[in-house]
Amino acid sequence: MFHVLSGPTRWVASVRSAGVTALVAALTAGASASAWSATSLSFSGQLANASVSQGVSPTTQFDFWGLNLDMFTPFQISEGEDIVATVALDGTYTLPGAPSDRFIRLFFNGTDLAPLNPVQTSGGIELFLGGISQQLVTGQGCGTSTALAACVVLPAPSTTPLTFDKVVFTFSIDTLNGAMPVTVESAYFDTVVTTPVPEASTWALLSAGLALVGGAVRRRRAALR
Repeated sequence: MFHVLSGPTRWVASVRSAGVTALVAALTAGASASAWSATSLSFSGQLANASVSQGVSPTTQFDFWGLNLDMFTPFQISEGEDIVATVALDGTYTLPGAPSDRFIRLFFNGTDLAPLNPVQTSGGIELFLGGISQQLVTGQGCGTSTALAACVVLPAPSTTPLTFDKVVFTFSIDTLNGAMPVTVESAYFDTVVTTPVPEASTWALLSAGLALVGGAVRRRRAALR
């Protein structure tokens, strides 16, 4: 699966204070050489091509929604590099509310990226709807054993649905194993909703309780006849 990390990088404090939008604006305005700078990437996502899947572990159910990203030109990436990646959807998507954790992730894939050690990233995202910022989450990231990933977790309780049509990922590649730079060949965007799965003993107690209730109802009906 994925590994969630915490802890600020050298620029996350700037993200917290000014917001991702201000940083992007500084980039497009031509910031000075001494200012924070990053590689800027743009992708688009076709909602009609989205896929839905589900996975279950002994304690957790994972509900995935994701799509391959277009407007993709292979590029090279190096350890220590800062990235601003914009994912623009062709419509609106609503991440459902859940009493458990929710994840929003961006994956970069390429033959040079496996195996990893794993990659570590840190940073944040900003969600937009109709050009208006909906939510900014900073200071968390993730890596996988097979791809470079940037992600944030919206920890429980997180029962409010989130509707957006654009996501801006801002992150730094803290650790990148293998030859550098590496070539990224495709990108994938997804969301994950996790739901606790009751243990077998819990199901057994629930079944026993239902059986007792059913027996009591039957006995009461018999007594009323």
